[in-house]
Amino acid sequence: MATTKVDKDLIDGEFGTKTLITNTDISNAATFEFTGFDSSKYDSYEFVFHNVVPATDAVYLWCRLSTDGGSSYDNGASDYDWRILSTSHHSTSARFDVDTTAAQISLNGDDDTSNRKQGSDADEGGVCGRVEIMLPNNTAYHPRIGWRIWGFGQSNIPNSHIGTACHNTAQDTDGIQFLYSSGNIESGTIKVYGWKV
Repeated sequence: MATTKVDKDLIDGEFGTKTLITNTDISNAATFEFTGFDSSKYDSYEFVFHNVVPATDAVYLWCRLSTDGGSSYDNGASDYDWRILSTSHHSTSARFDVDTTAAQISLNGDDDTSNRKQGSDADEGGVCGRVEIMLPNNTAYHPRIGWRIWGFGQSNIPNSHIGTACHNTAQDTDGIQFLYSSGNIESGTIKVYGWKV
């Protein structure tokens, strides 16, 4: 299929150049971690999830940040502030979740219901979607991420989550970690792209 000028501009043009950095197939791993931040090459990063399945049923997908190249990831009781809008096939209205003093960023909130947690059954398919972090190496800013993910909760219930979060301290972020609230990442693929504006 031919690429139109509008399509090409979105990929490589006035909005910057997007480069695939890594393409990782995951198999029974405790976490997915990326420490390849390079401010000389990229301003921002995008993490694309393809069917990232938890090994444990009914769990939350978490994110944590590092300032020491992944030697440790911030998980203090008030390190993060996140806000999320979630929808579910079994609900007639969206739900807004917020935690301003969290030990991690929960990408599908913390609503304790099976239809918004992530399921692990074979037909539920895991998490798909995108997570972005902008200007992680700028020490003047609180690191900020935004995301749009979707998947199936426990009992094969489709759901979607749109959110934003920040670290409660301005810092140079040089590592990011994704993990489930319980158990390993059973399978899936995560692609990492870098943007240079």
